[in-house]
Amino acid sequence: MRKDWKETTLGEIGSEGMFADGDWVESKDQDPNGEYRLLQLADIGDCRFLNKSNRWLNFEQFQRLGCTELKPEDILIARMPDPIARACLLPADLPTCATVVDVAILRCGPKFNPRFLVLLINDSKFRSAAAALLTGTTRQRISRSNLSAIGLTLPSATEQRRIVDVIESVDSTVTTAEDSVANARSLRSALLSDLLSGDHEIPKSYDKFLGAA
Repeated sequence: MRKDWKETTLGEIGSEGMFADGDWVESKDQDPNGEYRLLQLADIGDCRFLNKSNRWLNFEQFQRLGCTELKPEDILIARMPDPIARACLLPADLPTCATVVDVAILRCGPKFNPRFLVLLINDSKFRSAAAALLTGTTRQRISRSNLSAIGLTLPSATEQRRIVDVIESVDSTVTTAEDSVANARSLRSALLSDLLSGDHEIPKSYDKFLGAA
């Protein structure tokens, strides 16, 4: 480890912003016609927000329960598997949101890069440490206090930004490659259907696949 990297914990990071559990919200406290989104464990993916749930609260419920209003780029950490401690950022394009009690909310101070922290929390080293602290039998979970004590090693804010830029550039390249593969597979399927129908000839542009000069 380089000398300019510092040891810390999630709890210490949260002390400059916020580190809290989501809210205890029962089914009777929800309103499918409400205007406040209630995020679930199913929405929390590995480095990405999955947007799978459809739970809502109305204004009265949100206020009565004292729900914590989430902010864009809050880090949402799943306290239940699978996998444990998967984390993502809250997107900016959602309505006012709260989340359930088994999701921890980390809002970091200005010297921490939330995108870097998401990468660090989703790293195998952190996840293994979290898995070792699971409790319960039928439904295992990690407490927020145990999460807060897991050690992290952080570079400077500048280095955090540089690492994020590199990883996001690689992710963009991977996404482009995956899109190209998906398009090629779609083209193959359409071409195969046409050629097997007997109604079309092989286009000249595909001579290269036949070894033609």
